[in-house]
Amino acid sequence: MRPRSLNSLCLRLVVAACLGTLPLVGCSQSSQQERVIPLKASASMNNARSILENYSQGAPITSEADSFDAVVEGVRKENPEVADILAEAFKKIRENPSSRAKVAKETLKKMPAKPEPEPVSQDAPPAE
Repeated sequence: MRPRSLNSLCLRLVVAACLGTLPLVGCSQSSQQERVIPLKASASMNNARSILENYSQGAPITSEADSFDAVVEGVRKENPEVADILAEAFKKIRENPSSRAKVAKETLKKMPAKPEPEPVSQDAPPAE
């Protein structure tokens, strides 16, 4: 019976040693590469454009109207002039919801053009 307990003890020590060294072996910093992906338009700018495009096509005003101020503030960080235009448009839409399509079309004309996605170069590392 003694050899069995010795084998069991050895097995436990080996398992404990493996588990103890596992965190040390894991992913090291040298195996990770930092990539910077430039963004052309902010999420707020895209969100504002999306809201206005929907309104210009006749979509009704729904719960997104509660986020108008947050969208304007997000755009203000990137482009204060466009944020002022958006704030005025959203104000007009709140005051007169039936004019939303006309106001949205006029505002979209004043906003900068939607950037085209950049083609992926052949040298770029694959997306993870």
